[in-house]
Amino acid sequence: MKPRFALLAAALPLLMCVDAAAQSAPAWPRWRGPTGQGIAAGAKLTDHWPAELKPLWTASLGSGWSSPVVAGDRVFATDRQDGSERVLAFDDKTGEQLWTHGDPVDF
Repeated sequence: MKPRFALLAAALPLLMCVDAAAQSAPAWPRWRGPTGQGIAAGAKLTDHWPAELKPLWTASLGSGWSSPVVAGDRVFATDRQDGSERVLAFDDKTGEQLWTHGDPVDF
């Protein structure tokens, strides 16, 4: 067996496992998830929240009409406060607010 072919034969199963792991937890880059259907395909969700699980962090937001968006290591949210529509970015592990951008909007 040639060395290149042996390396490819050994690496291919590992690459397939990495690809499968990456596909099992897709980012939610837009409203209602990656497909826009509001469905976490393949997710096994429980009917009740176990008491021992506590929120990792919370954020104080004004009123809003959108769901959070998760991409990479960031969580993005929108809200309305003091006549301004805002977009906020948070660290997904700590909840630290990384930045905010707001524009005045009259309704």
